[in-house]
Amino acid sequence: MRILTCFAIAVMLGAVRPAFAQQAEFGIADNSFLVEEAFNQEARIFQNIATYRWQRGAWLGSFTQEWPLPDMTHQLSVTLPFGRLAQSTSIGDVLVNYRLQLFEEAPGRPAVAPRVSVILPSGPISSGLGNGVVGWQFNLPVSKQSGNWYFHWNGGLTMFPGDTGRFGQRAESLVSPFLAGSAIWQASSRLNLLVEVLGESTAAATDRGAAERSGMITLSPGLRYAFNRANQQVVIGLAAPITRSNTVTRGGVLGYLSYELPFKSNARP
Repeated sequence: MRILTCFAIAVMLGAVRPAFAQQAEFGIADNSFLVEEAFNQEARIFQNIATYRWQRGAWLGSFTQEWPLPDMTHQLSVTLPFGRLAQSTSIGDVLVNYRLQLFEEAPGRPAVAPRVSVILPSGPISSGLGNGVVGWQFNLPVSKQSGNWYFHWNGGLTMFPGDTGRFGQRAESLVSPFLAGSAIWQASSRLNLLVEVLGESTAAATDRGAAERSGMITLSPGLRYAFNRANQQVVIGLAAPITRSNTVTRGGVLGYLSYELPFKSNARP
């Protein structure tokens, strides 16, 4: 586990990238699983994304739809999570996301697209998928290509302010920072191999309203494949995430599906 983690971090830092590699056009650009890429949707194109993750009897899914406003400088999206933890199946807290394409990628400069999300208390607290209070999430995705490699880095946090309704007394604010990175190799214009690493320090409320913190690291090797037709693209992906938390290591399976297509035109031929 330590060897794989060290190798993944080295890849993310660019230690193994080809020194004199020529820039290649990536056929799959914005379809990572755990690490957010710094690319907004192009004008008149929207994307539908579904994910499913299973791990030892529990499972989590999500559906996201992304829209340009009206071009790739500004992007709005909505994420609907759902899943089953323990014996409860439910929707989770919905995220409404805004992302700014601060910088597009250029020679000597990465793409940068900061995101802010409001988390709506739509999921029941008893399911483990709801927090019962409006929250916020901030993320700073950075992306840079090197030949047939793409590297992505994330840094951010999720925050739920203290409230008085969750346990009948004042609860502490919950702040959970995270760091992530990935390396993606283009085997062909339609097939990519990737490894993602996600580190989280999660704060959760106890029944007394105090904040309890736990750390987790996820190493996730996977692949993705694209089906292209005119101005539409379907991407399917599969990964095998391995998580390490509280000296316990667990394996899992992650599935990914994306459908990217243009808005319907009202223009007559």
